[in-house]
Amino acid sequence: TLSLTENNEYDSLIYPMLLRMLYGCGLRINEALTLHKIDIDLENGVLTINKAKNNITRLVPMSETLTKYCRNYVRKMAFDMKTEGYFYPAPDTQTYKSSSILNDFRRILLKAGIISSGSVNPRIHDLRHTFAVHSLEKMVSQGQDIYSALPMLQTYMGHRDIISTEQYL
Repeated sequence: TLSLTENNEYDSLIYPMLLRMLYGCGLRINEALTLHKIDIDLENGVLTINKAKNNITRLVPMSETLTKYCRNYVRKMAFDMKTEGYFYPAPDTQTYKSSSILNDFRRILLKAGIISSGSVNPRIHDLRHTFAVHSLEKMVSQGQDIYSALPMLQTYMGHRDIISTEQYL
């Protein structure tokens, strides 16, 4: 069981959901942390990312398996999805600070034996890079032309230009 802090009994639910969403949707950490329950359409499996970087609001579809995991998370958290509140509520019911998530990410990696003390650490933002690479690989393997796949990935990730997306690859 995942236990990072003594002041949040929901760590074992929040962190697995958060990490899955970061990787599965390619979100920036602050996009995920500022998600409100009303931004998540569990019926259609779509997130609304409101005014993120570059002041862009975008719709982000989730996979069926991630949507199902979200539904289970909502049930276990006993959320009323029609009310205000963060999807990842900190113990004070406000949003987590990204710095605390980054520190906890390192502790999770250490606890899982993925990194050792003093090693070069993967960053939580690397999940977004991994998402970009895996998404492009999947589109190309399914027969999508790379030159049409890149603009779709750019839009999905909320980038202004294709160069930003290429930097992730």
